[in-house]
Amino acid sequence: MVKNKVVVHFKDDTLVKGMTSDFAPTQERFHVTVQGGDIKAVLIKDLKGLFFVKDFDGNKDYRASYLDDGTIRGHKVKVNFSDGEEVIGFARIYTPDWPGFFMVPADKDSNNERIFVVTSACRQVGFMI
Repeated sequence: MVKNKVVVHFKDDTLVKGMTSDFAPTQERFHVTVQGGDIKAVLIKDLKGLFFVKDFDGNKDYRASYLDDGTIRGHKVKVNFSDGEEVIGFARIYTPDWPGFFMVPADKDSNNERIFVVTSACRQVGFMI
């Protein structure tokens, strides 16, 4: 079973770092195994997003750079979260009435490999040209 390294970002700004192997965007919940082995059940409706990461440390001072070299497929989108965070990336499918969608950050040096964006946590999602 594949385990994904994730940072669970809740709408209340709480973060949980751990591993998941049962996330599916069509399910209401999934589980995260946090350090120490505890398993936490997570409801998708409570999330801002699920960030699939390269490592847990990240770099909070990192400034994203967006170079569109055409290697990532999908529609270029800008996500404005309700908390003010902005992310630019590519989404193959985005439908506003779905609970969420996957996007790949446009910044290839980002610690995020992909993000499951929860639609209800967005102020605006716009297509870019």
